[in-house]
This record gives sequence, structure tokens and C-alpha cells, in this order.
Amino acid sequence: MMKNQPLKLMANWACIAAILLAMFMISCEDQDEQNLSENLQEVSYAMSDQYSVTVRLDPNLVHSSYAFKTLDEHDEYLNNLEESSNGVITVNKKMYETLSHYFDPYQIAVIDNNYEIEVEGEVYKVDHEAIYKKVANTWELYLFYGESGKVDLEETAKVHESANNLEMLASYNFKSPVSRRIYERQVLNVNSGKLADRDEIEYPLRNPDGSTKRVQYRKVNNGTIYSAEIRWRCWNESYNKWGKKAKGGTITEIKRMEEGTSAVWRSLSNDAKIGTYLISGMVEGVGGRVTVKVDGGKGSSSASNRWSVSKDKVKREKNKSAKSTHNGEVRDSSTGELEVGMSDIKLN
Repeated sequence: MMKNQPLKLMANWACIAAILLAMFMISCEDQDEQNLSENLQEVSYAMSDQYSVTVRLDPNLVHSSYAFKTLDEHDEYLNNLEESSNGVITVNKKMYETLSHYFDPYQIAVIDNNYEIEVEGEVYKVDHEAIYKKVANTWELYLFYGESGKVDLEETAKVHESANNLEMLASYNFKSPVSRRIYERQVLNVNSGKLADRDEIEYPLRNPDGSTKRVQYRKVNNGTIYSAEIRWRCWNESYNKWGKKAKGGTITEIKRMEEGTSAVWRSLSNDAKIGTYLISGMVEGVGGRVTVKVDGGKGSSSASNRWSVSKDKVKREKNKSAKSTHNGEVRDSSTGELEVGMSDIKLN
């Protein structure tokens, strides 16, 4: 009996050691899971007005490098990735913080850790403010969006807002080459008489019978009643190259009849008033509102402002032409109420 005692002690110690090792391993796994949970910060990203996804930010995630033969192949891959993600995607934390003011999480997921991607044989590199394209082993500025992510959109909107007087932009220093090319295209169309080629429509404020309606206003309380015509110019730009976005905008213009034969269409700035006083003697206030909604991805994204508004949205579909919906309202000069002047006008 005594001879077996050491063996039993050794067996007992072995069992205890095995239990302790198992407990240690479980503790390590729990700690790893805790560390992983602590490292993966979660944020919400709005893909459209109705649809958001959860983005997990991993500081150590290495993104794969991608080369897409066509833009359609790129878009189809991202659409499939979006559908299969069930509303949750993990991306590199630093890259998300650097790029998410312009790119959505699925676009970021296919950009490698050198901030590069290849599409249609072109190699692009991105940073916090711009997209560059590789040309003869050098990086050329391709599109500039700035720290706001909106510079290219704002410059494109400026071109369309100045469509009646493009000469005023002749000396303008465009930051984004894409918006500069849109300006050059508009100038070429005007010079060649191809105004119909512009991606925009003009919609006048109308009476119920379809005739042009004139708004009335006073410049001083109980003073002379003046009249003016209102119209909206609706525009959009298509997404047809990697890094670009579908864009759309609504511009409100006014022609004041008191100017007589020299009356011309002028854009209303967002703080402008049609007149100081309504016919009723009330102070006019903001005067109106316009909206634009640009289709893209799984939903659409809209923006609203007083007289002029623009919006961009990535559009991952085989038909890359932008689709936008436009609305406009004006204030009735007698009641002081906003009335619909343009409702769901669509531009493809």
C-alpha cells in the first residue's frame, strides 16, 4: 500500500495542475475577449436618411489590397459586402477616422493600409483631403474634398449657380480638378450653343392653370406693391469614375418686374428675402425653402435649405446616371403661409 502512495500523490498533483492550467487558459481567453471588446470601438454611420450601419473600429486591422477590372465590378463587390454584412462592418480605426467624412465604411474597407486602390487599371491614393491618381509613377491630384468632405460638391454647385454668368468664374481658383472640368464643360456648351446639354431643368412658379405666377411684396410697410417671377433650376451630376459621387442641387432665382427691360434672373442667396414686407404688412421672414434628394446605395439622402441647396451621394449601380428629386416652396404674400411651388420634380 505504501508503495502506491507516491504514485497517488503524483496523480493528484497532476490533476490539480491540469485544473489550474485549464483555469489559467480560460482566464487568458476571457482577458483576450475583454481586450478585444475594449479595442473595438463601435460607431454608427448613416448610409442614407433611413439607413445606418454599425462600424467596428479595429486599430490593428490590416486591409487587403484590391484591384477591380471595372467600376461595375467594384460596385457589385461593395453591394454584396453591404448586403452580407447585416448592418455591421469592421474597418481599420485610423483609416475610418481619416476618410469617413468623404468615403462610406464599405468604400474604406476595400482601400488598403497604404490608402491605395486599383480600379479600371488606374491606381488611386487617398488622404484626409483628396484623391490622387498615379500617372507615370507620380501622384496627380484627381479630386479635392477637403477637411469638410464637401469642397468638390460646393464648387460644382457654384458652377451651376453661375450658369447664367459663367464669366464670373473665369478667374476662380478651383481646388478640385473634377469641379474645374465641369466648369470647362459648361463654358464649352455655352460657347457652342449646346445649352440643352446641361444636366438641369428650369421650373417656374405656376398658377393652378399652368400659367406663370408672380409673387407680390412691399419694400416698405404699406408701400408700393411690386411683383416678381420665381423659378427653380434643378441640376445633377453623374457618378462615372471611382471616387466621384452623384450630386444634385436646387437653385432659386428671381426676376423683379420693377427692373423693366433690364430685368434678369438672379440667384437668391440663402439669407435673401423676396421683399421686406408681405402684402398683409407682415415682415416676410425667410421667404421659402428648397430640397434636393440624390439617389444612391440602398437609400437616398436629402438636404434642405432656404433658397439654394446641394447634396452628394455615392451611387453603386450599373446605371451610373444621377437621379435627383427636387422641391420648392414660397411664402404666400397675403397669408404668410408657405405654399408648394415645385413638388417632387425628378431629374435623371
